[in-house]
Amino acid sequence: MRSSRLWIAAAVLAACHERPALEQDEGELTTGSCGVERWAVKTGSDSSVGQVNMTAQDTTIDALRAIPAPSSLASGSPRFTYAGSPEIQLYRLSNVTLTLYKMENDSDYHVVLQDSAGNTMITEIPYPGCVASASAWSSQINGARSAFDAKYAVTTSFQTANDTVTVTGVGFFDLLHGQTGVAPNGIELHSVLGICWGVNCSGSPPPPPPPPPGGALTNGGFESGLTGWTSAGSTSVSAIAHGGAQSAMVGSTSPSTDSSLLQTFTLPANATGVSFWYQVHCPDTLTYDWASATLKDNTSGTSTTVLANTCSNTGNWQQASAAATGGHSVTLTLANHDDNYSADPTYTLYDDVAVTTSGGGDTTPPTTSVTAPAPSSTVSGTVTVTATATDNVGVTRIELYADGALIGSGTSSPTSAAWDTTAVANGSHSLTSKAYDAAGNVGTSSAVTVTVNNGAVANPIVNPGFETGTLAGWTATGAARAATYPHSGSYAAALGATTPTTDSSISQTFTMPAGASTISFWYKVGCPDTVTYDWATATLKDNATGAVVTILPRTCTNTGVWQQASASTTSMRGHSVTLTLSNHDDNYTGDATWTDYDDVSVQ
Repeated sequence: MRSSRLWIAAAVLAACHERPALEQDEGELTTGSCGVERWAVKTGSDSSVGQVNMTAQDTTIDALRAIPAPSSLASGSPRFTYAGSPEIQLYRLSNVTLTLYKMENDSDYHVVLQDSAGNTMITEIPYPGCVASASAWSSQINGARSAFDAKYAVTTSFQTANDTVTVTGVGFFDLLHGQTGVAPNGIELHSVLGICWGVNCSGSPPPPPPPPPGGALTNGGFESGLTGWTSAGSTSVSAIAHGGAQSAMVGSTSPSTDSSLLQTFTLPANATGVSFWYQVHCPDTLTYDWASATLKDNTSGTSTTVLANTCSNTGNWQQASAAATGGHSVTLTLANHDDNYSADPTYTLYDDVAVTTSGGGDTTPPTTSVTAPAPSSTVSGTVTVTATATDNVGVTRIELYADGALIGSGTSSPTSAAWDTTAVANGSHSLTSKAYDAAGNVGTSSAVTVTVNNGAVANPIVNPGFETGTLAGWTATGAARAATYPHSGSYAAALGATTPTTDSSISQTFTMPAGASTISFWYKVGCPDTVTYDWATATLKDNATGAVVTILPRTCTNTGVWQQASASTTSMRGHSVTLTLSNHDDNYTGDATWTDYDDVSVQ
């Protein structure tokens, strides 16, 4: 009897050491909160968003999974803008299968897509309430989220689906931490800017009705994306423009069906008509594919064909116009029809929609300038940025930008906005303004260069380089000590050991300085196992809100090379925070894992 019990015990122990596959989904933030890690990059509110090519490039899940992730990827990395970076490209995945979806604790919709070979990747739709008003993608994100809500009842648990979808979104590299459906390189489409259902979108719901008669024409040059326009079918922004930097693409470079943009607005009293520029890319014939546009007078109920069905492929910009009655509400619809034939997809670019007035077509853009702060001045803290504008007819909107990122807007001159300079690095920064008139003309100011100097932030970390030769100032657990294997100086913190251990960590609680923008540290991992079982990781907890930022996701490498990890701290200024540096070893003989940490800094 005793021998059989010993045999059973040995079998149980052996089974316990057969390491099961582990999975950890996203969701480190308190339920109901917004995302933190690389959030501005994810949602198009970072200073480099203007470098994103918003002409959708057709691709596949397999092709995206094959793109190498940047070696410098960290939780605080800015947008990667090197040539060929997927983070500066809008992509379209056509006719893939949506298999899983849920709402994460950061309020994003986590959507898993799969191709016919079984390859998967994650796409995410942020909660619009978590997207900054300055985001270049806010209207598209809102549209994608609304479309998803109309199709599914999303909960915080994964639900299965087997639906054919076409998804457009901007490439994004996420840190690997065991997410469900993640690509091996961590690539995602984040944010999703458009989604439709059915083969070639044949199962999508009809577009919503146009809004009731409203104010003046807005965003006629599409310099603010598709803001102000109602989209149906396949629509996006193109860098091929008649004027300014962008135009609207209606249709796609891959087969589609009917697509359109429309806007309802009220004409000024002296209006005589509406005009726009268009460029048709139609390799088919007028029998099957075409561009067209109509103008409906909502006051009289009559409709005018501004652009009759047209199929051309010269690559030239042409102008179309139609008479209109001043003071009336009108709806302008810019359309593209493609017969969904694979050999000759048709799309149309539209730009510079304008209202003509009794004085002739208004083609004169407003004049605008930044009047405060003064050029070449040194600024700190929160600064009031002011711009003025004038126009031969009238200014309808002024926008203020810092380093290309929108910081505020107004409808009258002068317009001011508060700019928090503590959120940017010390050094030179550029301020500009844009002004719009009722005809859709846009004027851009000369840049005003200022120097931000908020002074050096005193590092609040006690013993940040472990140069005391001890862990003084830190709370240690497990196998933790100061050791002579530094990144700089004479000492570093050593967690784990060359013999089997379990969990080891050091932590320190401190108050985040008011001017702090980044926390960083250097680490070196000795991990001969895999990240399923052994890892280094580091977190920063905001003790005031309970939010936790993962600075170093679970990492298992064995290169012997020091690397740096960092994260933004702007949301934690003035708060009590706790930094925890950890090492996990599964106590298995033969592959002991250790991690050295050094040079912890808050700046």
